[in-house]
Amino acid sequence: MPIVINGSGTISGVNVGGLPDGIVDEDTLANLAVSTGKIAANAVTAAKADQADFGKVGKVVVGTTSGSGFTTSGTHTDWQDCGLSASITPQATSSEILVLCSMNGMVCHYDDYDAVSIRVLDNSGTSIAEVINAGYQTNDDHLIQGVALHALSSPSSTSALTYHVEVRNRQANSITVDQSGASRCRLVLMELLGGAA
Repeated sequence: MPIVINGSGTISGVNVGGLPDGIVDEDTLANLAVSTGKIAANAVTAAKADQADFGKVGKVVVGTTSGSGFTTSGTHTDWQDCGLSASITPQATSSEILVLCSMNGMVCHYDDYDAVSIRVLDNSGTSIAEVINAGYQTNDDHLIQGVALHALSSPSSTSALTYHVEVRNRQANSITVDQSGASRCRLVLMELLGGAA
């Protein structure tokens, strides 16, 4: 079929694929001319999704304790790593990380006035959530307790990030976390694309 330029300003006779590659630019397309069905599923990157402010959840990572329990040293009151951690690699620098921590089966041992403190540290070692002197006790009973913490972290990074949990006793006594391995502790990292609303 011959190509015809009509008096109305339209062109007829052009077959599909008849135009050279690259000849149709962004300005040539009418607004909203591309339907959802024409967009490949892998064509929308995390960066584009952030610009559109979709408010979607990206990656979700869950760290748990080993199931065998953990007891801190009882010789000092310094912060000690309890073995609970999780790592996540954000898809975009504009993502924020919602951190949810559930500490279960915690027991302070031995003395009156014991209490447990818990903190969550980000990849740089900065504390982003803390509970100080939970379960303060005025006798030497062994109290099993649970504590929940949460925080919103803004790492501005697409590198792998590790968050971990530390505990300490108010006095120089030991703390057991995940008593007998039956009360798993969890650290959940949830990526919020484009950040929180």
